[in-house]
Amino acid sequence: MFAQTLSQPRTPAEGAQALANVLRDELARYTPNHPQVKESETLIRILETQSKLLQQPAYERDKVAVTAQTVALSEQIESLRRGIKVYKASSPNVARSGALANALDAQLKILQQ
Repeated sequence: MFAQTLSQPRTPAEGAQALANVLRDELARYTPNHPQVKESETLIRILETQSKLLQQPAYERDKVAVTAQTVALSEQIESLRRGIKVYKASSPNVARSGALANALDAQLKILQQ
């Protein structure tokens, strides 16, 4: 799902928004107290900020905001990768978390350009 979203051509800002939309669709399947809700809501907020930043030319982006976004993305990528280590290899969470970590890593690289 995340890999498919990344493979579709779009602007970097649209890519971040598309990932947020995939997470919103996924979020609709969960009950409010499901542990996935907090992670997904956090990622959606980060990706919405990413989309707004990427709509601006790089030279106009607030350096403090870019640094905060870089830290937020890095922390989420690390959290997802740590989570992968606790799942059994056959768990569907491994594929989801791996694809999501890769998608966020791609967003991080776009921001750092």
